[in-house]
Amino acid sequence: MQFIAVARGTPTPASCPDWLFFPAAIHQPSDGSQFTGQSTTPIHGRSCFATLDDGQTWSIKGVGWSFGPPYFLQSPKDDQLYFGLFDKRDAERELKVSDWLASHGLRTARVAGYVGLTESLIEHISGCKTLAFRDGTPLFAVQQYTQTMVPYRVADLAYFNDAKRIDAIAETAAMCGWSKEPDGFVRDFAVQLTNTVLKYHALDCVNDSLTWDNVTLAAEPIDFEWFSVPGIVLPDGTDPTTMLAPRQQKEVIYIGEISIQLAALLGTSITLLEIFEMAREILHSQYPQREAILPTED
Repeated sequence: MQFIAVARGTPTPASCPDWLFFPAAIHQPSDGSQFTGQSTTPIHGRSCFATLDDGQTWSIKGVGWSFGPPYFLQSPKDDQLYFGLFDKRDAERELKVSDWLASHGLRTARVAGYVGLTESLIEHISGCKTLAFRDGTPLFAVQQYTQTMVPYRVADLAYFNDAKRIDAIAETAAMCGWSKEPDGFVRDFAVQLTNTVLKYHALDCVNDSLTWDNVTLAAEPIDFEWFSVPGIVLPDGTDPTTMLAPRQQKEVIYIGEISIQLAALLGTSITLLEIFEMAREILHSQYPQREAILPTED
């Protein structure tokens, strides 16, 4: 889907880009206040990537549903889901989680902030003056800006042709200092993701939504909606430490799943057992006091 970037016209927060993003099919400003359209694959849901003129790469959430039209739609089933839009309360929580992770030196994508959408703009893009979830809770629509190293998630590769896939791997390898050969790239990715996950596990954190569409090709967790850190309750009010150990053990399995999906997309011969053995070596060398569920040859 193609996106148009429009000057947002609000000075704050200064940490965010000066643009709002919308599907090109529904928003074509007449005053010329736009730059090159952005595109994304369907796996992004309500977000898109953009690499701006200064070379910085951003993931912007709340830009319209990538499976549209319709690009903005109240869920007929879920009490608090609005396809294509992102609520301020969720953005506030993700910002807090991202700040906590950054303050502890974690290598994840970084939420810089969010910008509210005006009533006139909401009416223009959705046809509604006010927005609400199915249960009647008001929706305060924002666009959230998250800075990343590269403009690709692992799942994007499933939609790329061979040439674009090779280019994405080469770009990411150059950015991260990794091998650009498929086998070496998968190993470097798996080692980096394992190091990141085990590091935040040691800080009593866990990411319950670590999937191939929520991790960049640079092995950066990018979605913090269900990311648990100490002192910040989950969106449904659950204490972040609830059943922490089994959730962390399950997340180790996610590392293997994502890495083997990447291996399959790149046509490598790496096995799931090899990936878990790499994870085991990191675990035992850096975190010998911790346990994790890892498969063995037995």
